[in-house]
Amino acid sequence: VIVRGVNVYPSAIEHIMRTVDGVAEYQVITTTRDEMAELSLRVEPTSEEIGRALTNEIETAVRGSLGLRVPVEIAPADSLPRFELKAKRWIKE
Repeated sequence: VIVRGVNVYPSAIEHIMRTVDGVAEYQVITTTRDEMAELSLRVEPTSEEIGRALTNEIETAVRGSLGLRVPVEIAPADSLPRFELKAKRWIKE
């Protein structure tokens, strides 16, 4: 997916999410706004106590790695489906 001129590969997001402690599962949501692709992340933390700190850590990691500001939303425990394949985590809205 090309977001604001940056190629974003599923493996890049997978690498970032697996290097951040406290992520149980995640989804990448792609939307199109004014013919431009936008990304957002929905993250399920391993415990509720680390939610806000996890949001900041992921936003910083994505900005440092890809140079993009990607909003991160914390999902309730056990609300995201479990996938083994990267492509299934990407949802187009």
